[in-house]
Amino acid sequence: MPQFKLTKLKIDGFEVDAPVGLSELLNKAGAWGTRGNVDHLNQKTERRNGQLVTTFFLRSKEEKR
Repeated sequence: MPQFKLTKLKIDGFEVDAPVGLSELLNKAGAWGTRGNVDHLNQKTERRNGQLVTTFFLRSKEEKR
């Protein structure tokens, strides 16, 4: 798996430096990319109480078609 270097994060128009060690943690955990087929998942990101929250959920059988 390729090794990536995360230097900045940009969320809702605000840009900040990535915390020291975050790239290494994500690379070591194998967090870049997907494992297997994820065609059956939907993702929704929204702001709740000033925080961004990402929710993953399974698609219904009708949505898969």
